[in-house]
Amino acid sequence: MKTKKIFNFLLLLGFLSGCDYLDIVPDNLPTLEMAFNNKSSAERFLFTCYSFVPEHGKIGTDPGMDVGDEVWYYSDNSADYSNKTTFWIAKGMQNSNEPLVDYWNGTQWGKAMFVGIRDCNVFIENIEKVPDLSAYDKEGRSQGLESLLSFLDDENVWSYPNYKRKHPGFGW
Repeated sequence: MKTKKIFNFLLLLGFLSGCDYLDIVPDNLPTLEMAFNNKSSAERFLFTCYSFVPEHGKIGTDPGMDVGDEVWYYSDNSADYSNKTTFWIAKGMQNSNEPLVDYWNGTQWGKAMFVGIRDCNVFIENIEKVPDLSAYDKEGRSQGLESLLSFLDDENVWSYPNYKRKHPGFGW
């Protein structure tokens, strides 16, 4: 029994010691510098920031559209309609384990607002590295977008986490 334990220990030690091939970093990995080396890649990064703007007025993603009792559906799915998020909130199926229309984590048809704000901050910090952009593209759009996401986050979530806004907007 003792020899079996020693053999298993030596076998485990042999498996764990031969992992040098895992420490090699592959070539051509995308880096932050690559995202800001020309105008088109910087615009792609900016459009990524725009993807975090919530879709207000859309029935399945806007909690203000269906969570009240003004509209009631016979089922969750019909021939031309499927709503398993905001209608489930109206039915009392909201929970704290996996919230519906979650703007905090970006799950259940919500958008991750903090990720969007962080991406806007990264864009603002690195936009000066792009050689062929106008001043409007460098400053205006990203700061306005960050201010919009910060405002919508404060409006929807009503929380004030400890993160730094690079460019305060709306008088903050």
